[in-house]
Amino acid sequence: MVRAKRQKTIHQDSSPLKIRIKLPIKPSDIPIDSSTSVADPVQHQPSPAWDCEQGSLPDDSSQTPEDTTSQRQSKNARSPRWLPWQDRRLIKEVDNVRPFDEPNTKMVTKAWETLAETLRQHTALEGPQSVIDRTAYACRKRFEKLIQSHKRDGTRSLQSTGTNEEVDAHVELLTGLAQLYDVHSSIKDEQSAQIKKKRSVESQASSELREASMKGLVHRESLVDVSALPGASVREKQAQRVLKRRPLSFSTAEKENFEFEFPPRKRRHSHAAALILEQISSDQKSLQELRTLDQLRHEELTNLHKETIGILHGISSLMEAQQKHDIERQAEEMERERQQKDQLNALTTAILTLAVNVSKDK
Repeated sequence: MVRAKRQKTIHQDSSPLKIRIKLPIKPSDIPIDSSTSVADPVQHQPSPAWDCEQGSLPDDSSQTPEDTTSQRQSKNARSPRWLPWQDRRLIKEVDNVRPFDEPNTKMVTKAWETLAETLRQHTALEGPQSVIDRTAYACRKRFEKLIQSHKRDGTRSLQSTGTNEEVDAHVELLTGLAQLYDVHSSIKDEQSAQIKKKRSVESQASSELREASMKGLVHRESLVDVSALPGASVREKQAQRVLKRRPLSFSTAEKENFEFEFPPRKRRHSHAAALILEQISSDQKSLQELRTLDQLRHEELTNLHKETIGILHGISSLMEAQQKHDIERQAEEMERERQQKDQLNALTTAILTLAVNVSKDK
C-alpha cells in the first residue's frame, strides 16, 4: 500500500497558531504547540441493551388523533370495494338508525359510529365471510354516494347481483331515505341562514350601540331593532324598550302654567319561565308535525312503490301466460304436421302397394 502524499503548511507569527492541512493526514503527524489544547478522542460506549430484545415490543397506548385518523384511512384503503349486497345491508341499517336526523354534528358523528358498529355485529352473526367491518366515515361517504347515484337513476346499475325482490326493496328504501335526507338538508340550510342573518343584525346593532354610547341619548327608531328577529329572547326585547324620563326642571312660572301628570305605573311581572315553556311546547309541536308529515310522505311513497310492483307482477304474469299459450299452439301445430306426414306416408305406401299388385296381375 502506498501512502498518499501529505502537504503541511504552518504559518506562525504573533497571531495564534494557524494550521492548514490537506487530507488525508493522520492527527499524529500534525505538530502541536504546547500552548495549544487538543481535545481527547471520543470514546464510543457500547449501546445499551433494549428491554424488548428478548420479548415483544411494548404497546404504545398514547395515540394522538392524527394516529387514529391515519389508522382509519389505512383501514378504509385496505378494505375492498363495496359490493351490491353490502350496499343493501348498509341502507337497511341507515333506515333503522337514520343518523343524519340528529340535531348537531357531534351527535351525527356518534350516530354513524354506532351504525358502523351495529352493522359489523349484525353481519358477524352470519359468518366470517359476511362481516362488513367499515369505519363510520366510510359508511357515511358510501351512503352519500348512493343517494347521489339514486338521484341520477343509477341505483340499479350498481346492483349487479341479487334477486329482483331484493333490488326492488333496496330501491324503495333509497327513495324514502332520499326524500328524508333532502328535507333534513333544507331545514338545516334554512336554520343556518337564519343564524347567519341574526348574527349579522346583532353585529350591526352592537356597532350602533357602541357609537351611540359615545354620543349620548339617541332616538330609538334610528337603531336596529333586534327584538324583531325570530326567536328573540325576553332580555333582547326588553333591551330596546322606550325610555320614559321625567321632564327637565321648570321655572316657577312654567310650573304654574304647566300641569304634568305621570302615567300610572304598571307592575311588571317576569314571564320568562312561561315564555320558555311556551317556546319549548311550540318547538315540540312543530317537530311532531314535521315528523308526521315525513311519515305520511314515506307511507305515500311506499304505497306507490307497492302499486308499481303489483302492476309489474301483473304484466309479468300476463307475459308468462302468453308465452305458455304460444308454446301450446306451437305444440299443436307440430302435432298436426306430424299427423299429416303420417297420413301422406300411409297414402304413398298404399299407392305403391296397389301399383305393385296391378303389375303382378298383368
